[in-house]
Amino acid sequence: MSVLGNIRKRTGLLLIVIAGGIFLFLIQDAVKSMTSFFGVDQNIVGEIAGEQIDRERFGSLVDLYSGFYAQNNGKNPEGRELDGIREQAWKQILFEVAYKEEFEKLGIVVTDGDDEDAEKVDMVQGRFIHPTIIRYFSDPNTQEFKKDNLVQFLQGLADIEDENDPKFAQLQQWNQIEKQIFEDRLRSKYENLLSKSTFATTAEAKRAYVSDNDTAQISYITIPYSSIVDSTIEVSDGELQDYLNSHTSDFEVKQGRTLDYVSFTIRPSQADIFKLQENAVSIKEALIKSTDDTNFVRTRSDNPVPPQYMEATSLPYSLKNVPSIDSGAVFGPIREGEAFKIYKISNIRVNDSIQSAKASHILFKTKDDRNQPLSDELIAEKKQKAQEVLRRARSGEDFATLAREESEGPSGPRGGELGEFKSGQMVPPFQEAVFAATKTGVISKLVETDFGFHIINVTGVVSNMKEYLVTTVEKEIYASRDTRNTLYKQATAFWKNCNGSAAGFAAAIEADSLLTSQEIKGLTPEASTIGNIKSGRQVVQWAYEEEVETGALSEIFRLEDAYVIAALKSKREEGTAKLDDVRDAVKAEVLKLKKADAIRAIFEANKAGDFQQMMEAINKAEGEGFSKKNMEPVYVTLSSDYISGLGTEPAVVGTAFGISANAWSEKIDGLNGVYIVELKKKGEVAEIADYTSKKKSLEGQNVYQVRTKLEKVIEDNADVKDYRYKSY
Repeated sequence: MSVLGNIRKRTGLLLIVIAGGIFLFLIQDAVKSMTSFFGVDQNIVGEIAGEQIDRERFGSLVDLYSGFYAQNNGKNPEGRELDGIREQAWKQILFEVAYKEEFEKLGIVVTDGDDEDAEKVDMVQGRFIHPTIIRYFSDPNTQEFKKDNLVQFLQGLADIEDENDPKFAQLQQWNQIEKQIFEDRLRSKYENLLSKSTFATTAEAKRAYVSDNDTAQISYITIPYSSIVDSTIEVSDGELQDYLNSHTSDFEVKQGRTLDYVSFTIRPSQADIFKLQENAVSIKEALIKSTDDTNFVRTRSDNPVPPQYMEATSLPYSLKNVPSIDSGAVFGPIREGEAFKIYKISNIRVNDSIQSAKASHILFKTKDDRNQPLSDELIAEKKQKAQEVLRRARSGEDFATLAREESEGPSGPRGGELGEFKSGQMVPPFQEAVFAATKTGVISKLVETDFGFHIINVTGVVSNMKEYLVTTVEKEIYASRDTRNTLYKQATAFWKNCNGSAAGFAAAIEADSLLTSQEIKGLTPEASTIGNIKSGRQVVQWAYEEEVETGALSEIFRLEDAYVIAALKSKREEGTAKLDDVRDAVKAEVLKLKKADAIRAIFEANKAGDFQQMMEAINKAEGEGFSKKNMEPVYVTLSSDYISGLGTEPAVVGTAFGISANAWSEKIDGLNGVYIVELKKKGEVAEIADYTSKKKSLEGQNVYQVRTKLEKVIEDNADVKDYRYKSY
């Protein structure tokens, strides 16, 4: 079946990942998607459209992308970064194999050659340069594309052939970028071709218009399923199995593993922290004496970032409240998260193009919490109060104290302090008042803005803005070898007590009051985390090894942030779920069916002439609040399953449009309860002369469906088998 045909058959939204996108912008948010297969050559990491993808092909692409990451970030990728790179490499191969076949069928190409009209030339240095190229070669301040810089860059790479040339890695990266943007163009052409193949007929537009605009006004009475307590309903395993057997398509599952694990979290001791702090103090002393701060950061910081100029508002949080910052000043070490940071103001310069000032204020709001204006009377009271506080501030009372006591603004607890701000940051009346001040002090008049009445204290008159060259040295806080060894001994002692089995694991947990195990259900082959442990791939790989049987106990895993011991409780294979794997979900459905039977019987036993009488009879027999009815009729449309006061109830909406006016429906088993509906009246919209607008809307929806479902359909057609989880 054609790709477009498959797309039209699918329903719902599916993940779209633009495989031709530039990998440098995707690797940090990539998400893994794998399937399972046993008994395959360990050198094969997957199959796409019948073509086996070997470890060498996949690994070389991972190595290439990892090299690019290292060039751009100054460190090798680890953990999630490396997982993301592997995923991007896999998506790239998927694109090359699965999409290529589709392109060839349709004759889709990106033209090449020396002609300036050739697309490959045009996308790099012609009239329609690719946005990625523009992004790389735009001025960071003005965002203006600098074509001369691009030409100069390409000329610098023109004659590079020697792998030992310092620019060879740069050439490799450029070649990959070109490759990606050309593939991006291929995919765009393909998507556009499919999108142009979609359409909506006038009949479809008319039907959609009627569904959107025909209305039914209904009343209802309902008994929610929650009115019946679960424990009052008996459900046998046989009933659960029968339900599962008759609803197998609803309970298709992927591979999963259920395991218990215990973790010994690796944290630095107080002694570790104290020692690292002492080291940070010695680094601070060296930084004070440094004459080359850029090199100092590169050699002494655990996260080297070159010194950079910042405005006062962009300074690190730890420096924002420092009263006076001078060139050469060094602050710290300051603990921020899991690191000690030392800051040095390496230089201060004045930016003649930007003006700034400093102020604090006291705000009296003239709008409520919903941003609606207060009454004129309340606004007058606020203004009178503000005038009184202004008088007190002008007479010499401490401004910060007044702000903390009287201000209704978020800066009140800080004494009204706003710090330094540049032109354009504040609303015009506020900025004009501050920037017009020629001396510090409380401005003599109230300033009114959309926020309310402001009493302003100018703490720094307008001047050219200062920019601070901030050097940051970061030293990570980590557990020492002694701390790790002590923790590992504890893990080893527990592991020995487990006696090599899951049963022994459970017994050891029971015997140790200081340890608590965690259960993970449905652990998938591609998972990279175990509970709160981020670096859990080793545990996942162990759980999926063929020789690991249910009831097995793992070794002690040495992960980045913990020592972990796991016990495999059960395996779930792909296909129809076993009852034990989906017992809770099946039981919920069976309970709902049994409750529906009971509720229908209650309705039958309490028939009445109207819903009010019926509700009163039911509540008298079963308990107050057992059933309920809507107080006022509600309107529903066919295009929406939502009912005000009930939520999503498609069966109720559909039934309402199928009964006659003033008639009652049969009992309806809904999503949240059983209902009886009365149709009060139906409103049928008149035909319109032109359905063009609705057709365009439907066509837009169809195009969206094509683009969002495309990748999944391509993968399905290519019969993708992903075995990476066995090795990575």
